[in-house]
This record gives sequence, C-alpha cells and structure tokens, in this order.
Amino acid sequence: MLLLPALHRYSVTFTPDSQYLISGSADHSVAVWRVADSFARLRLPAGHSNEVNSVAAGQDGRFVVSGGDDETVRVWNTSTWTEVRTLYGSGYALSVAVSADARFVLSSWSTGTVKIWDTTTWALARSISGLPGYVWSLTVSPPPRLSLPSPPSPPCPPVVPSVYDCRRCHHGCATG
Repeated sequence: MLLLPALHRYSVTFTPDSQYLISGSADHSVAVWRVADSFARLRLPAGHSNEVNSVAAGQDGRFVVSGGDDETVRVWNTSTWTEVRTLYGSGYALSVAVSADARFVLSSWSTGTVKIWDTTTWALARSISGLPGYVWSLTVSPPPRLSLPSPPSPPCPPVVPSVYDCRRCHHGCATG
C-alpha cells in the first residue's frame, strides 16, 4: 500500500511503463514519484500558480499533462521532467486526458468547454462549448468506439451523460 505525504492530492496516474506515479496537488505542484525507489519524490520545476486538478500520461511515454486552477494545461517531457508547453483555456482546467495513440490531449474547463489539442503541432484541433455545467472528468477509449460528443443532435443519444457510443452513432461524434 502506498501512502503519499499528507496533502490534498487531486489526481494521480502512472506512466505507461509503471516506473513513475504522477500527482497533482493543492500546493500547486505536479510531483513525480519513482516507483523503484520506494516512491522517492522527484522535484519538478514550478509550473502551475494555483491548484493542480488533473494529471494524465500519454501512452507513448513522451509526455505527461496537468491541468489546474491557473487556467492552463502544462505539458511535461518525461525524459527531462521539464515543462515544454503551456496550453491556455478559459476558466479552471478541471480534467485532462490523452488519446490512446497520444495524438490528442483533451481538457475540460469550468466554463463548460472541452478543448482538444493536436500533439503533433500543439494547435487547438477542436473546441466544444456550451456544455451544461462542469465536465469534472474526461477519459478516452481506443478509437473509434467511445468519444466526446460534438454538440448533441438526434439521432445520437448519449449512452450516459457526455459519453457517446460511436459504434451506434455516426452523426456528430468526434472520433479523432
């Protein structure tokens, strides 16, 4: 059983090789814990200026992303553990996710917006706005089964709120 030091840790994830545990915390930090060294903590350079709500790792092992109340998503290189990119949104970044092929980073914002970033250029590939309320958590399944919605329109009913089954729906699902 792993017990991290007492602090509000809002999100944790392992890197794909399971060598590191990444955490996002109330103290504005993204921490990296080396599994092989009894979870010794590596210090990352300061990045976020407010609480870190979510962390996610790319399956190709190249990067980790973090989103926080400073209205940014930060991209961290896993070879050097340095910040290599800052992505800006609108409102608090509540959740981040990485597509299975690591081609897209998704972020949800306190303004009811989901942004999808293309990791080959780090340009904004798509923005979905007008979602009711907050999107507290994002996840991505292997394409093309489940994905985030385009603005909902019949006949593409949600299976559960904000999850769309693209095997049954071919009208407006973002399958990127």
